Amino acid sequence: MLTVQEYANLMGFNSSSVRRMCEKGRIPCQKVGGRWRISVDSPASGGDEKPSHAIHIDSIANGISDLISALSGIQQSLVELKEGRGDS
Repeated sequence: MLTVQEYANLMGFNSSSVRRMCEKGRIPCQKVGGRWRISVDSPASGGDEKPSHAIHIDSIANGISDLISALSGIQQSLVELKEGRGDS
């Protein structure tokens, strides 16, 4: 479950728009402790509200995975360089 701000950041809405969409039932959400919580699987169906950009969680996960792979490759290269210099 995401907070209003987390959902707003992910989907490119401002938090006021997300609260309004929750109140109007435009996105699947529920109140927990008096605050809106939005399902991670909720679509960005804002009706008249249009996001400035829509970032999908899968895209973020894939990007993070690619970044981790790249960093691992860099780390391995640095280890090999360090070991090579130690042999000199």
